[in-house]
Amino acid sequence: MHRLVFIAAMLIGLVLDASFVPVLEVGGVRPSVLLVLVVFVCLCGERDAAKWAAIAGGLSLDLSNPVVLSGAPSIYVVGPNLLGFLFGAQLLGSLRGVLLKRSVLAMAVATLLFAAAAAVVVVFVWSARLWIVGPPVPWDSSGARSMLWSLALSGVLSSLLALPLGWLLIRSFPMWGFPSVGSWGRR
Repeated sequence: MHRLVFIAAMLIGLVLDASFVPVLEVGGVRPSVLLVLVVFVCLCGERDAAKWAAIAGGLSLDLSNPVVLSGAPSIYVVGPNLLGFLFGAQLLGSLRGVLLKRSVLAMAVATLLFAAAAAVVVVFVWSARLWIVGPPVPWDSSGARSMLWSLALSGVLSSLLALPLGWLLIRSFPMWGFPSVGSWGRR
């Protein structure tokens, strides 16, 4: 995979997530272009490329979404999204053999699975942090269940976004420099 292409696409995804995607918000929940991009790399790239894309995507989400405290400055907690994205990449790595690489529907299903796996890990990490360290946490008085539900709905919206965005990414497949079919199992 060409790293510069991924970095440029990730920056475009971050800008779209911050500027355009709020237009697609439904009930306070919004899809993620960056999540669809990481799923695309997980489906089409090598194992190492998928891991690094998950690390870069999760880290950039952690650094772009601070936890807002009431009456205190915001804090950035690095880890929940990073670990969630890594877990999602591992899940897609194990399911990669049954999913078609260049299918928009497969990308939508993979996005939903990736988002669900990442959501479970994100909520688990925040709950463990609450148990060990204490507040702050990114949810209000409604609890971790509402955050899990919100992340699940975001995954559904992201999988719907994966239909048109996946079509564009699949059309740009040659410029990514992905390896031939079956290279995941060679390492």
